Amino acid sequence: MTVMRQSKPIFINFIATWPNSFSILEFIILLVGIGVSLFLYLRMDQIRIDSINASSFDQETNDLLLTISQVNINFNALIQGSSEIDLQNDIYAKLDIADSLCADLDKGGPGGDFVPPPVDLALPGDQPVPVCLQLKNYRKAISQHWLDYQNGNPDISLENYQDEFIITFQSIQRFEGIADPQIEATANLTKKANLTLCIGLMAIFGLIVINIRYTRKTLSDQTRVLQKENENRNQLNAQLDSERNLLNTLLDVIPDAVFAKDLKNQFIIANPAAASVMGESNKEDLIGKDEADFQPEEVSKRILALDEKILSAGESSLNQEEKLHDPKSGNLYWRLTTKVPILDHDGQVTGLVGISRDISRQKENEEALKTANEQLTAGMAAMEQSAYETERLSEMVDLLQACPSIEEACTVIANQLGQFFPKDSGALYLLHASKNLLELAISWGPNPTDVILFKPDDCWGLRRGKMHLAKTGNFESANKNEIQVLVCPHLESTVFDDSVCIPLIAQGETLGLLHMHHQADTKDNKNLATQIEWYNKAKQRRINTIVDSISLSLANLKLRSTLRQQSIRDALTGMYNRRYMEETLERELLRASRNKEPVGVIMMDIDHFKQFNDTFGHQAGDVLLQSLGRFLLSHVRGEDVACRYGGEEFILLLPGSSKVKSYQRADELREKVSSINVSFQGQTLGAISLSFGVAVFPEHGNLPEALIQAADQALYKAKTKGRNCVVLAE
Repeated sequence: MTVMRQSKPIFINFIATWPNSFSILEFIILLVGIGVSLFLYLRMDQIRIDSINASSFDQETNDLLLTISQVNINFNALIQGSSEIDLQNDIYAKLDIADSLCADLDKGGPGGDFVPPPVDLALPGDQPVPVCLQLKNYRKAISQHWLDYQNGNPDISLENYQDEFIITFQSIQRFEGIADPQIEATANLTKKANLTLCIGLMAIFGLIVINIRYTRKTLSDQTRVLQKENENRNQLNAQLDSERNLLNTLLDVIPDAVFAKDLKNQFIIANPAAASVMGESNKEDLIGKDEADFQPEEVSKRILALDEKILSAGESSLNQEEKLHDPKSGNLYWRLTTKVPILDHDGQVTGLVGISRDISRQKENEEALKTANEQLTAGMAAMEQSAYETERLSEMVDLLQACPSIEEACTVIANQLGQFFPKDSGALYLLHASKNLLELAISWGPNPTDVILFKPDDCWGLRRGKMHLAKTGNFESANKNEIQVLVCPHLESTVFDDSVCIPLIAQGETLGLLHMHHQADTKDNKNLATQIEWYNKAKQRRINTIVDSISLSLANLKLRSTLRQQSIRDALTGMYNRRYMEETLERELLRASRNKEPVGVIMMDIDHFKQFNDTFGHQAGDVLLQSLGRFLLSHVRGEDVACRYGGEEFILLLPGSSKVKSYQRADELREKVSSINVSFQGQTLGAISLSFGVAVFPEHGNLPEALIQAADQALYKAKTKGRNCVVLAE
């Protein structure tokens, strides 16, 4: 008996409490309620449908009877001459309504449940007359009777019309009251459903009372458990309060700013350090506010935008360096801030917590270190650039020293300066021997100058004898007074923003001018209005160093050219001398030997030159030699070589000229030389004549000495033959 008493509460407890979220007893109550409700719903719905069908069928029958009666009344009134009746609207339109209702009657209503008992009116086979068919016959009787009425014989079809009306009315009247049994049955079913509902509700409420009784007992037990848990919770709260006080004390003394914000981006927790950052002495003054209440607009907008990103995306911001406004000094200073989102147990962001530290001194040290590093890097870059420029300058000097002519040296200068200053355009001008003109030797760069000739007075650099700077655009300079705004006249047609003219002076002699200019890129509008000075002090020093090397190199080349000309030219006539002739003849004979071509040699001598000197003097003789030299230089081909062999003797080297052509050339010169009119000190010296000796390689010799000797022997024969003639060597 004791075992049974113990097992019963266990079973009831199992039923009432399993599962924990929904007991079995509650589940049974729910199922009973759902079952009863579903059954009553379906049953009541069927009763409602049957009641509606019966009422609808009964209404249709009454409507059809009423319609046929109205049609008969209206038609009789129309036959009797009533003007208020319209055949179409008051008769046929109502017949159309009757036609729409008859089909449902013939089917026996919804589901065919309303079929009348058999009557005497039947078609063959004892089948009842369909209402729709009888309505059609009635429509025909009306039409026929109306036609007879219009033809003046209304009595002919009157009886047929009345019979059809009676038959039609009776066929419809059969359905009257057919739905009454169905309506009565529906009422009975409704009573049964209500009884079932009452029984079900009583059962449900009984189960609910049982469940409430057990629940109340269970709650009493749980209340005692909750009281115990509440005592434990109070102990935990006391411990939490102690830990909270410890944490608050720690936050109050920590030098870093610690704070927390809610979803509205407003402070909910802050320590004194955080209040000090915002310029407040009391941390409670921050609660419910944000940075916009303490910081300038641009600073607060930046901070609040970052906080909004953390709150919306749930992403942490670690070691973020930011600038804040110092309320005491009014300056901006650096802080290192870390902010992380606060998440609830569902992982949703409920706010953020952050810690911030003053790193101004650290940033100052970093900036100082960065500045020192930049200076060191700039210094090393400057040293590398200086070494590179020194190497390039040395290479340029080597190239200039290797140039045999000033023309080639100008090409080297343009190439090297184009590499030294790739964004600059430049031009090299050389001073004429007359010292009154400068001529363009070469130009380079993206915007080369188009000025070919100009006078020395057209350049401020040549006038002043030093570098001249000119600037036409906007610029920023350490000392704007040092920038010359005077533009040289020879640059008036050149488009530029910066230019520099440097005279080339070596050993006190002006050799020419180096001009460089720069045009700013109009596509780069970023700093177009305030561009840094292009030709700054460092660049000026580089240009001066390069110009000094160029000037010395050009002076050396000019000196070498002068010495070379002096070594190969005759000082009196300007013609090549004997030494150059011998070197050239040897070279031409080797070339002719390879190409199997002839080389003509013409040796000539002025007739009676000793007598001319004795008569007019040696100065007049020199004038005659100069005139003859100019004559010969103007009457030779580009590849020919005219030389003064010695005294009054001259030699012409004619590469590629045969024996016949060489002889013809000598004879032409003999005839033309007589036209030379030499004057000295206002006195005409008279006409001169020449004697010619002609020799041709390889017929008269294969070596230079043999060829010259053959021409000399031919010249001697021309002298002995009476002078003023041409003799071909044998």
